[in-house]
Amino acid sequence: MRVKLSALQVLGTGKVYGVIAVKRLGTKSVRRRYTDSSATTAQLKVRSNWARVDRTWQDLGAEDVAAWNQYRAWENLYGYNQYMRSNVPRGLAGLDLYANPSELP
Repeated sequence: MRVKLSALQVLGTGKVYGVIAVKRLGTKSVRRRYTDSSATTAQLKVRSNWARVDRTWQDLGAEDVAAWNQYRAWENLYGYNQYMRSNVPRGLAGLDLYANPSELP
């Protein structure tokens, strides 16, 4: 039996008429193209809160950054990740942000 292969199957990845061919982890798959949509108010709230907390991280002093980097060192996470994990939910709740992990309960 003879089978004609499309250009996407030969090349491996790409987009054609709203269909996307993807090669990931050695597996080829085809998926539909996601259409752009405007963000909901909840998504906008989360994004703006994330940006606000990220700006406060950038404004921290060297001592606070070093303290966050040492906080829960056994979890093998960077201080930025610890800071965001502790403060993003607080920001969404309207609470004050922790500048230093020593302020945590």
